[in-house]
Amino acid sequence: MSEALKNSTDQWHIIFSKPDIEVVNLVKSLDIDILIDLNGLTKGNRVNVMANRCAPIQICWLGYNNSTGLKNMDYLIADNNLVKKDEENLYSEKILYLPKIWNAFSYPPELPSINHLAKKDKPLFSYGSFNNFAKISDDTIEVWTRILNNSNSRIYLKNSQKDASLELTENLIKKFKDRGVQENKIIFLKTEKNILDHLTLYNKIDLSLDTFPCPGVTTSFEAVLMGVPVLTMKGHNLNSRCGESININLKMENFIAKNKDDYFDKAISFQNNPDIKKNFGNNLRNKALSSPLFDTENFTKDFTETLKKVYLKHMSLDKV
Repeated sequence: MSEALKNSTDQWHIIFSKPDIEVVNLVKSLDIDILIDLNGLTKGNRVNVMANRCAPIQICWLGYNNSTGLKNMDYLIADNNLVKKDEENLYSEKILYLPKIWNAFSYPPELPSINHLAKKDKPLFSYGSFNNFAKISDDTIEVWTRILNNSNSRIYLKNSQKDASLELTENLIKKFKDRGVQENKIIFLKTEKNILDHLTLYNKIDLSLDTFPCPGVTTSFEAVLMGVPVLTMKGHNLNSRCGESININLKMENFIAKNKDDYFDKAISFQNNPDIKKNFGNNLRNKALSSPLFDTENFTKDFTETLKKVYLKHMSLDKV
């Protein structure tokens, strides 16, 4: 990925080990018009660089999906499903709305087969979540417990951030066991060496259960690409609505739960209705590939046009 990015850029600077002040001086020397930050306040962030106003236009996008609270972060990229117009005052940045979805996903040229035989006549219905274990909140465990304890099912868990530490895994097991879930109903999967083997693991899952209030993003794109629908929870801000935007752009609003009870009911009803499941698999993959989720060409046009408008607006104000 790094090599591909290097080949598509004019300059490539590795700043990982550089102190903030050195990065500030470097970026300012490049005379950049628009500086886009992908980290926000996540681990390894460079908020001090953005706070030092290194470019006339500074934008936060993608990796953090929320307000930074920085005076010098001018814009935040979202879509109409993530931030409501009457909520704009809750963000320190001005909101730039992309017309369909805030993020599109590229996929490998060759995709693993969707193996329906792996799911046929299984004794147990299989739920799954390949999200970062840090996103599995107590509220999420509460609802998942209710689902597992009231159905003939199991759940596959796989940490998106490499293999989870033994302590983190044991903590999750304890939380489920304390709520009465049998340990053999929780299956932990290890990190695969390549993306194709990773995607193939979705063949084990009948329905992907999203975490909340912090939902998955990459894992949700992966799930529908492998024909597995994602049940997500309705959110209250940009970050917590990412699952909503994904399902709305798929025209799968019925997989957005209004609350915990609705989440439980939808998870159980999917398990008990074989006719619903016929609409997924390869049908869902084809639907996803023709949706804005994977339309990287039009997403690029929308993204570029948004940046152009911001730049031209800044130029006109600069001349006043």
